[in-house]
Amino acid sequence: SDVCTSDLDAVFFVDGGPGNTGRALRCLDPGTGAERWSRPVAPGASGEFFITYDRLFIADAAEGLTCLSIADGDPGTVLWTTRTGRVTGLPFLLGEMLLLAEAGPARLSALDAINGARLWTQPLSSAPTTGPVFAAGRAWVGTADGVSGFALVGDGEGVHVPCGRVTSRLVLGGSLLACATERGEAVLIDPHTGEVATTIPGVTPDLPPVLTYDEVLYFTQNDLRRRDLNAATPDGQRWCLTR
Repeated sequence: SDVCTSDLDAVFFVDGGPGNTGRALRCLDPGTGAERWSRPVAPGASGEFFITYDRLFIADAAEGLTCLSIADGDPGTVLWTTRTGRVTGLPFLLGEMLLLAEAGPARLSALDAINGARLWTQPLSSAPTTGPVFAAGRAWVGTADGVSGFALVGDGEGVHVPCGRVTSRLVLGGSLLACATERGEAVLIDPHTGEVATTIPGVTPDLPPVLTYDEVLYFTQNDLRRRDLNAATPDGQRWCLTR
């Protein structure tokens, strides 16, 4: 898994990958590399996790999510654990609400980040392929047939961008939402309108674009390119040769 450090002078990682046995979330001393504590991660779990200043949220079961205390000196005390569908991608912390994408059944959910109670559920028409993000009053998720966004209030009114299977994580930057798709396109979406702002062909499908307020960086087979989103002729220029 990815390696994460915290302001609490600790390093966290999950060894192995889905399907491997003997996996664990491990907390290391960054100065010595010595293990401070560990916690088992199930073979069927994604093992995806993220940290805040005092908590760690991890998909450590095939159909479950756990919140651990990582306050200074705390050896990963379990604050709560809850049964979910198969968690896809990283959850998204919105205040004290945790958004997550689940498969089997396919749905978006919101949990109380304090106690893990389920607050909101939105069925999806196709399986999620990313974790959620939040922009312009909607929770957004990449799916097998595009990007969908749903309001967290009222009847959960949704919008859908049929851009094909999303194969990178969703990213936010400036006023846009972006992803890469299976057919090798970077798709930039205005989350306020739900409309596609720009489509860039020839990108690496599993690497997300990088957004700034007026530019986008994207990977191709041979290089990293940049495009000025305000230019009259928005052709990409080579920014860095990668091969």
